[in-house]
Amino acid sequence: MERDRIEAEVRRLAPWRCRFELGEVATDIAATNEAGALRSVRLPNVARAALVGRTVLDAGCNEGGYSFAALDYGALSVTGFDAALSNIEKARFVASVRGDDNVEFHVASCGEWLQRSRTPVDYVFLCGVLADFPDPQPILHGLSRLASRGVFVTSPLAGGAHGYTTRGAAAVPNSAKTLLHEFAPYGLFPQYIAERRTRKPDELWGECSLLLKRSALLAGDANEPDDLLPRAEPALEMHVVPDDDASTRERIGIGICVYNWSEQSLDLEAEVTTETEAGERGSSERALVELGPRLADVDGSSSESTTLPLQFDVASGETLAVHVTMRDRSTGRNVARRSTRVSRPSLSPPE
Repeated sequence: MERDRIEAEVRRLAPWRCRFELGEVATDIAATNEAGALRSVRLPNVARAALVGRTVLDAGCNEGGYSFAALDYGALSVTGFDAALSNIEKARFVASVRGDDNVEFHVASCGEWLQRSRTPVDYVFLCGVLADFPDPQPILHGLSRLASRGVFVTSPLAGGAHGYTTRGAAAVPNSAKTLLHEFAPYGLFPQYIAERRTRKPDELWGECSLLLKRSALLAGDANEPDDLLPRAEPALEMHVVPDDDASTRERIGIGICVYNWSEQSLDLEAEVTTETEAGERGSSERALVELGPRLADVDGSSSESTTLPLQFDVASGETLAVHVTMRDRSTGRNVARRSTRVSRPSLSPPE
């Protein structure tokens, strides 16, 4: 498509929310629908390995910013939908200029899409969608069931105690922890957690990004807590979940995702031990973990989780218990313990 025609379409379709570079033309040459610069959509680096060769459903895709980011990270195909025809027109235009033939966009609300399609995909994107509803549970439940491997979430945060704050007709989650608790019953646990403060004091507290994954290698309940530890609100979020994307025929990958909820830095040591079904102790590993404080200032940076990737040998048909203890190096005190059981299904003998 020629430059003049691209520029004419960019101006005709304005206002824009996302910044796209379309050849020699960027969408910020036209009017925007928000004050300030247009947003350049990016995915966290941890999503790169997860999305390669995978299918994605982008719910409430707006102008397709996250859809195109997924394609740039190697997604096999992307389907996006949004209730606003103007957004879909922009997304289709961007796809045509980029020459993407493995993405399609449809006009539909979340409720309409769930009535129209029950086709499973590898990953569902819920970017800025959940805070648009007075009760996000039906949408969260319906769309999460379509994700065979995981969900990527972005959401504004209201701040304050964990739970929801009503703003207009919508229920806005107060913190990332609120969303973690919502997704856990659906077998979705974090591989990545990030929070960022909002620059303008009259707006919401900030926003979060979450990559949550489910696993076919999980045996029973994940992240069983140690009853010996105090029940007070923990400063540390820790999840120990099998990572199917990092597993092979011989080894099971484990991701230990840790996030600091406190305003102080944490200097930790992780001890990881394994145990067979017969009670035999297996391997033992240690790793140092340094976590910065949860963001308190509005400076545009993010506070992010750290994920420790590990791999263990698990024979076909066997179950392995993985125990993780996180210890504060300055005090020697245990601050978190979690146990997860993983199992490799029995493999049929070759014919």
